[in-house]
Amino acid sequence: MAKRKLTKVAVARKIGINPRTLYAKLNGETDFTLSEANAIHAAFFSDIDKETLFSRSEDIKPGA
Repeated sequence: MAKRKLTKVAVARKIGINPRTLYAKLNGETDFTLSEANAIHAAFFSDIDKETLFSRSEDIKPGA
């Protein structure tokens, strides 16, 4: 998000949730729904594979 200069508020508004809810989802406290994930992917990150986009940082292998 930072590389694309996207704010959490802008992303939250686009998918129709509260910024605090988005923060909780980004921190792994709650999960994204399928419709939220699809909306984020389509609106902001269509050039990135969904599996990569929504993988947790601890699941990413070093050097990947």
